[in-house]
Amino acid sequence: MCVETVDGSIERRVPPLHERQTFFRKLEALESPEQKIPRIP
Repeated sequence: MCVETVDGSIERRVPPLHERQTFFRKLEALESPEQKIPRIP
């Protein structure tokens, strides 16, 4: 995920693996199977 800092530069932040897995699980839970779109982690 890219975060824009106050001075306008873009800082790339990679959350810990377990946070990313939780995030994608939440996304998948919100979508029904017909709406599933392949995502690049």
